[in-house]
Amino acid sequence: MKRESINWKNPVKNKHYVVINELPLEHQVEFENYLSGSTIPIISKEGENSFNCAYIWDYEKFLLTLKSKDKS
Repeated sequence: MKRESINWKNPVKNKHYVVINELPLEHQVEFENYLSGSTIPIISKEGENSFNCAYIWDYEKFLLTLKSKDKS
């Protein structure tokens, strides 16, 4: 899936992270499971979502796994 084709609800506040709550609903739970055991950024300027962020490259890798599942 190309980055331009993702239905973003403007999840990229900064180029290095996404706020998980702002991702498409159909991705949120599965992406959180995908992140299990991963390092995540703590972004204090996100307030109550400070601990609900992920690196943008982790989300991009996650999208690639979804794409590869679709091909199977």
